[in-house]
Amino acid sequence: MGPRVNDADIRDRLHAEFDKDGIPWVDEINVKDCRVDMVAMIDDVLTGIEIKSDKDTLKRLVKQYALYDHRFRQVLVVTEPRHVEGVRATVGDRCGIWVCEEQENGFFLRTRSRKFGTRKPRPRAKAHSARIVYGLRRLELLQALGLDETSAMPKSEAAERVTRELSTEAIERVAIEAWQRRKTTGE
Repeated sequence: MGPRVNDADIRDRLHAEFDKDGIPWVDEINVKDCRVDMVAMIDDVLTGIEIKSDKDTLKRLVKQYALYDHRFRQVLVVTEPRHVEGVRATVGDRCGIWVCEEQENGFFLRTRSRKFGTRKPRPRAKAHSARIVYGLRRLELLQALGLDETSAMPKSEAAERVTRELSTEAIERVAIEAWQRRKTTGE
């Protein structure tokens, strides 16, 4: 049996790659009924990322993928070599698959590999921006509308306005910035 790639190894490699490329990301967020391992703006699309390390099983992946695919325009599973075929058999064709493997000089993230058949995530043609808005707080929605916290607007109305007035891309940027701010401030 080869080396064991754990969750922290994969996260560290993703963090390094995203930071190097200037890609905004955040670990472990909740969007309504969905806990996401990581979210990043890959190719300017808010992407839900599921991490499957050597210690994980794929038993919950069908449900996780369905939840992620419902909430995000694109989904990516980052795994280690032994799970690649199982992931491929479980997720849809739009789902990206990247592989993290240990080599002599550390962990290597394969985003393009014939050997593993990795693939880029592909965004859903029709966006469901209201599903991302569910993960935002009232104050974050007000800020997206250019209003301050003294506004009496209820969250439901603010969410409706954000969904109606902002593009999907703008909503995704508001979301990643809000989630990063929460992690930074500990909110």
